[in-house]
Amino acid sequence: MNIKLHLFFAFLFLSVLANGQTQIAEVAAMASKHLADKNYTAALQSYNLLLKDDFFNLTKKLSGKEKKDKRKVIATFEFRRANALAYLGKYQEGLKGLEAAELAHPESTLFRFYKAMYKDNFFDNDIDIDAVKKWYKPFQGYANTASLLALAYERRGMYEDALDMYNKALKKDKSPENYYKVAEFTQLLGKEKDAKKLYKKGLAAFPTAPSPENYTFEDIQILHQYKLGETEKGLAIGKRLTEENPMNLRAQKYLAELLFYAKKYEASIAAFETILADNPFSEKAFIFMAKGLHESGQTDKALETLDKLIEEFPNYFAAYTERAAIYKSQGNMKHAEADMEKAKAVIPYHPMFIKDDLSKK
Repeated sequence: MNIKLHLFFAFLFLSVLANGQTQIAEVAAMASKHLADKNYTAALQSYNLLLKDDFFNLTKKLSGKEKKDKRKVIATFEFRRANALAYLGKYQEGLKGLEAAELAHPESTLFRFYKAMYKDNFFDNDIDIDAVKKWYKPFQGYANTASLLALAYERRGMYEDALDMYNKALKKDKSPENYYKVAEFTQLLGKEKDAKKLYKKGLAAFPTAPSPENYTFEDIQILHQYKLGETEKGLAIGKRLTEENPMNLRAQKYLAELLFYAKKYEASIAAFETILADNPFSEKAFIFMAKGLHESGQTDKALETLDKLIEEFPNYFAAYTERAAIYKSQGNMKHAEADMEKAKAVIPYHPMFIKDDLSKK
């Protein structure tokens, strides 16, 4: 560890001893900021400090919460620490930490839930749907928990279940993100007209954005404005948001996708390369970069990108389907069919396979 960083955390720990309750909140906020800023080494050190037993024994309250919420606080810190480790190339170490925390707190479903989400977030495609359901049940009155369960369904290709949960989230919270998700999955399930109405309804409800750093409908516009025939407006919004806040990762991602849809492939590829330099676990960035390479005539490089992705993450559904599409465009049906079979082994009930099965009957 850098000696200056070591001395800083030693000083911080002593200051915590002096004023426990206030400093716990401050260190937690600092750790969260480090994670958001991609300063993963500092984030890891902060969460290591937060998880020391001495830390929790300093005060009867934890960041304004009663000590009975200690398990919830620990689970959140363990999950965030694991994420910092994963981004530092230590995924397995992060997983072991979450597994140890789960064993230490078998009475809480939250630890199992975070372990499931961590594995899925980093392409260890073994999402524990039962864990997510058990965690969701006592909190089903909240929109964010419905969204988390929807996300678990989404990542398993269970789109009808995902749409049902996103609809429940939208009823609780008429947010831009929930409008977008309901519209997206309505479209994925083949209801194009209904989806377009939802996009327009969302845009009408949120015509302007209060802040580029938050979940705003302007962020959503960047990705889906092209569906309403206003590509240049979407590109302008994306450029403005990224200039105002270069750390707005959502804006970066949506702008890069919109560049692809606008057939500005070189700019799109460059944008996704930047995203992947910061976040090597951005699954859509890999896929869109491969798509852009293929569309710009760099098919061999596109296949090479997907080959590397599959080698590292063999349970990644979209990598197989995208590679199959490229093989099919080359007339290489043998390889295309083999990849589709591999994709089906990962998510057997994906809508594309259900449609194929119905068409064969």
